[in-house]
Amino acid sequence: MSDARRVNDARDVSDAPIDLSVIIPCFNEEGSLRACVEETRAALATLGLRHEILPVDDGSSDGTWALCERLAAESVDVRPRRHVRNRGMGAGVRTGLRAARGAFVIVVPGDNQFALDLGAMIEAGRDADVVVGERGTAYATVGRSLPSWLYSTGMRALFGLRLRGEVNLYRREFLLAHAIEHRADGFFGNTELLIRAVRAGARAVRIPVRVRPRVAGRSTGRDLGQIWRVVKETAKLRARLTFEALR
Repeated sequence: MSDARRVNDARDVSDAPIDLSVIIPCFNEEGSLRACVEETRAALATLGLRHEILPVDDGSSDGTWALCERLAAESVDVRPRRHVRNRGMGAGVRTGLRAARGAFVIVVPGDNQFALDLGAMIEAGRDADVVVGERGTAYATVGRSLPSWLYSTGMRALFGLRLRGEVNLYRREFLLAHAIEHRADGFFGNTELLIRAVRAGARAVRIPVRVRPRVAGRSTGRDLGQIWRVVKETAKLRARLTFEALR
């Protein structure tokens, strides 16, 4: 049973179709979440899309959940979820996907480091099942580029994945039709979702996304504990896919 708590579900009772669900997994992002939500809402308003914004607080120890509640009180399009304990980014993405109602879903990290052109991504998605947002080289350093290269090389070798997307848009109908759901709770969950979609025959297109410096909070993606968790989750997925192919 999920431990996710919900806000605003009862307030939005319209049966009108939703074009886009924006899932924002976040952990201790009190300093950046409001900007992320407000920039997303402003972009969607210019596009005239019916949308919902789903922040998923992954057991934060700062004021992230209180901020989620304030954002929900300010606007009915914000429908936050909360994990009572920290479970990992992949778990946050899964909780958001299960709550999503849009024709398309996009996963946007709550650190607000990605300056997205949502209009371009939606347009690219009209003829695709997955739009893969690939980061450019801005702010690239050896400390960032080397781990990224190693990760991409490993994904190609183990899964044949030649896409490296951190902000991906999915056609929700495709995910539902193929019963696609990732199992990894950590950072690797986002990659597992993409791997499973591609293996199911998803039509994928790439689109560049711009990355900007983090202005608040602290990145945990390169912590040794996180790296070891990714290694373990990668090995588990490789074993599961091998087993599934033999059945």
